[in-house]
Amino acid sequence: MAKTATISHRDIIEEVNKGVFKPVYLLMGEEGYYIDKLTDFIAQKALTEDQQAFNLTTIYGTPDTNVGEIINMARRYPVNSQYQVIIVKECQNVKKIDDLAIYLQKPVDRTIIIL
Repeated sequence: MAKTATISHRDIIEEVNKGVFKPVYLLMGEEGYYIDKLTDFIAQKALTEDQQAFNLTTIYGTPDTNVGEIINMARRYPVNSQYQVIIVKECQNVKKIDDLAIYLQKPVDRTIIIL
């Protein structure tokens, strides 16, 4: 059985400020504004402005979103950066998001996925 952890936004901010990043963040809540702010915060701390051009990917989840493509992106290595960041907005709309479990069993340590 998979181990899950629930942490607060304050815990995430504290860890990210220390340069500690998790391979996957599943952000949820009532207020989309705060989720977007936290998402932007993580991305900005993981990547400089110059690195974002090649290492920041934003996907908007739809029923047609291909989870296999997200996994392939996540398995790439970053370009001139320690990390790459993949943001999947509105992931609740992705029909086969459970297929991401295959990747989550062994995530790439250089990729940060924010759902």
